Amino acid sequence: MVRGAGTGARGHRVSTADSQDPLSRMRTFQLAGELIPDCYRDAGLVRGNPVTAAIAGQLYAAVCSIEANISEAYSRSSGKERAMQFEYALGSVRESMSWYKSARCGACSSPSSPENAVDG
Repeated sequence: MVRGAGTGARGHRVSTADSQDPLSRMRTFQLAGELIPDCYRDAGLVRGNPVTAAIAGQLYAAVCSIEANISEAYSRSSGKERAMQFEYALGSVRESMSWYKSARCGACSSPSSPENAVDG
């Protein structure tokens, strides 16, 4: 799958990676898009643990909203509206970090987790 790509309503590929859209050159947008496939895999792992299963969707949604908010901010014409959308993206980053921390604590609750290994 192409980074920054998705499927539109009619099943057509939607991508900013190969377009002339200046948004595709914005490094924060690129990084946000690169997080999505990794988060998808992580959310699958989180969903597999009964302790953390309920947060898997929230984790994935928070990470996906980073790219979406950056994209929306870039489309705003006024500086005030743009700044507000970038603040939403920052909020999504912080929310994602919190969900990852919560997911990791759930992983720590597993007796076979390396984090629970007793030192020598």
